[in-house]
Amino acid sequence: MNPFYDYLDNEKTYLSLVEHLYDFFHAEIRRKDRHLEGIIAPYYQTHSLNGTLFMDGNPIFSARNEESGHVIRVVLDEDFPQMTCFNDKEHKHEFVVLGDIKSLDLIKAKMTGWIDGIGLL
Repeated sequence: MNPFYDYLDNEKTYLSLVEHLYDFFHAEIRRKDRHLEGIIAPYYQTHSLNGTLFMDGNPIFSARNEESGHVIRVVLDEDFPQMTCFNDKEHKHEFVVLGDIKSLDLIKAKMTGWIDGIGLL
C-alpha cells in the first residue's frame, strides 16, 4: 500500500509526501551531478496569507530554473486516474505533470526527465 494514500485527509501525510518529493528531486540532482544554483523549489506558493496549507495537491511540487525560466509543476488529482504531461500554453516554459497518488512512480520519472532535459541545463 502507498504510504501517502490519505494525503488529502491527513496533514501529516500531506507534508510527508511534499517532503518526499523535494527529497527525491534533490537526490536526483546530486545523483546526476547537477547543481542547485538558480533553482527555486518550491516555486509556487502552497500556503494562504495566514499560513494555512492549501492541501489540494495543486501543486504538490514545483521548481523553477531561474537561468532558463523553465518550471515544473506536479499536480495530484484523485479524479484524474491516468498520468499525463503537457506544456502549459499560458506559461510557455511550464511543464505540468498531472496524475493521482497511484501514479507517484511515473510522476517521479517525469521529474527526473525534467532534470535531464530542459529544466536543468
